[in-house]
Amino acid sequence: PATSSEVMLALSFESKAAVDSITDAAGANGGTADINSKQDLGFMYGRSFADLDGHLWETFWMDPAAVPKS
Repeated sequence: PATSSEVMLALSFESKAAVDSITDAAGANGGTADINSKQDLGFMYGRSFADLDGHLWETFWMDPAAVPKS
């Protein structure tokens, strides 16, 4: 049913601009962009969209320099 989701996928991109590009393209081609609020934490940026089948996609970028060295 349209009120539930069977799959949620996450994709990492090289830049904030790439996250914006894919999410905006999904919205312009029948999907629903930004089904959740945009997240900009400085070191990490994320958006989301639902595709035509109702699957949820999380698109994000994370600054590799912000990853703690262990």
